[in-house]
Amino acid sequence: MPLENAVVAVVPLLLLSTKGASCPVSRWFVTFFAGVNLFWFAGYVVHSGALNVRDLLLVARDLGWIPAWRPLAIVVGTALYIGGGRLMTDVLRDLVVEGETARNLYCRVAVPYIAGVLSAACAGLLWRKDPWGGTMEAMLAVGLAPAGLCLATWRAGQLGWRLHRSEVRQWTQRKATRCYSFPRSGSMSKRRSLDWLGIAAGGGRTTP
Repeated sequence: MPLENAVVAVVPLLLLSTKGASCPVSRWFVTFFAGVNLFWFAGYVVHSGALNVRDLLLVARDLGWIPAWRPLAIVVGTALYIGGGRLMTDVLRDLVVEGETARNLYCRVAVPYIAGVLSAACAGLLWRKDPWGGTMEAMLAVGLAPAGLCLATWRAGQLGWRLHRSEVRQWTQRKATRCYSFPRSGSMSKRRSLDWLGIAAGGGRTTP
């Protein structure tokens, strides 16, 4: 059921803000798991509204929804997909290690993503009644719908490592300590002294 995918997408994202997913490996697994389910749910809503199929159609018939539910489902699903992309971009940026290249981040997502798509396609081929239909269904559900996770990964790789507020404060303190600490070596001390004399002579202004 699509509602189950929505639940298993939200709960892991909430878990990321707790100490329950402090291990880097567990955080990566939870992020990937949440991303796949989030984009699958959003794609499911769009697909149901556009083609008037799947469980959402049965729910609409049983509850007597007006025909306007279809364009509304498309709008809601698209909004969830776009909003989920922005959310997952921020979450993925939190997993980027300082100095890590974008290529490494892409590989960390591409390998399990491609493996999941291939395994789903193989499982679809094992359906004796309609192996081709089963494969296409698997490719749609596991390959196409969660593709937003790849886009979010690409965006996170472009933006790179993100400093948290506490890290920004520590980084600023390290830079300040590094700039205003005088080494004990004689040559460097003289150079520092000349720099400070130049600053004083220039009215407190420094040149880059």
